[in-house]
Amino acid sequence: MASPRFTLLYALLLCLPSRAECQETSRWLIQQQRGSLTVYSEFPVDLDHIEAQLQSVSDQLQNQLGIEGSDQAIELVLFRSQSNYHKYLAEKLPEALERRAVFFRNDDVSQIYVWNSRWLMVDLRHEITHVRLHQHLPFLPLWIDEGLAEYFETNADEHGASSRREAVLWKSRLGFPPRLEHLEQLNAATVMQGDDYRNSWAWISFLLHHNTATRDLLRSYLEEIHSGGVPGPFSSYAAEQITGFSGLANSYFRKMHFRLIFD
Repeated sequence: MASPRFTLLYALLLCLPSRAECQETSRWLIQQQRGSLTVYSEFPVDLDHIEAQLQSVSDQLQNQLGIEGSDQAIELVLFRSQSNYHKYLAEKLPEALERRAVFFRNDDVSQIYVWNSRWLMVDLRHEITHVRLHQHLPFLPLWIDEGLAEYFETNADEHGASSRREAVLWKSRLGFPPRLEHLEQLNAATVMQGDDYRNSWAWISFLLHHNTATRDLLRSYLEEIHSGGVPGPFSSYAAEQITGFSGLANSYFRKMHFRLIFD
């Protein structure tokens, strides 16, 4: 059962404009439901474009990793400014205040909160990745959760030009490649630093782009979790299935090619 704080938040979001007792509804310029997606927005948005971007991420997750879509409810809450975002969440979800966007699971409803910055679409793609992963899986390692969200927040043709790629290349060539064992020790987003997000992205990039074996390795790991298994640390899981796994990864990080290997 949701905590009282989040039960109240859920009730506020579901109030209709005709109910005078709800004090929050007048703020929404747009309130529209499209299938399982409900959008609340303080500013004009192109809902067709947003819906297409969210669907694109869902399709890629399913095609590449077997993460199935869901008809569970999703609420997308868009604020026109950072100050409005902060005011709305200050008492209801204060842990979100340092983020441009946040995903929260309220029973069977997945809620995304974001403010209208120049990174709006990036943030929406990032958070819908979290939504789809948590709808499909009972749990997953933090570095995979964040690494996939970082990866899918941009379109495929943008990965090669990412500043993260340049940082990974430079550090790896100096003998400091991303360390999977370090990422596996992280157990809360609050302890993750910028380097940890970048390195999680790098490991996901390696798994998806090195070859079909590494892509299928990640896919099988997630499938085992989906089926109720507990496969243990990914580093150990990978070492048992691919000879010289760490060496392959380190070699990849010194090049960071984003070739397409998807079926």
